[in-house]
Order: sequence, then structure tokens, then C-alpha cells
Amino acid sequence: MTGSAAALDLLDAVVDRHGPDVLGDAVALEGALRMATAPPPEAQLTAMVGAAATGASARMRAARAEGAGPDAVIAAGTEVAGD
Repeated sequence: MTGSAAALDLLDAVVDRHGPDVLGDAVALEGALRMATAPPPEAQLTAMVGAAATGASARMRAARAEGAGPDAVIAAGTEVAGD
């Protein structure tokens, strides 16, 4: 499993446990990710929490619902930031 796929799986697990609103709340998301059985590396956690404040999660979930692969989903989340 790629790092991107693992990150998406972790986000899915966080949403299952805490509800979809956690993705738009950077503080709640950080806490949920840190409490995960296998939390992401610090740099990835920081990026995921930063994205929560930009609305990236909605774009990422829409891309995933359309069948996009992990890299395309990550790209959808970062396109506004210009990354």
C-alpha cells in the first residue's frame, strides 16, 4: 500500500469513528490522528491537519467518490494550495 493509500485509509477510519465533521476541524482531526493505532509520520500529520482548514477534505472525498486513485485524490486536495 502506498503512503497516499494508507493516508486515505486512515482518514476513512477517523471519519468512521468521529464523523465527517472531523475533517473540517483541524484541532479535532489532529487529536484523532494522534490517537490512531498507527498515527502517520509527523510531516504527513501536519499536512493533513493543515489541509483540514482549507476544505481539501471535501475535494478529496469527491475525487475518491468519482473513482480517482490515491495520487489523484491527494492532488485534488492540494490543487488550491498550488502544490
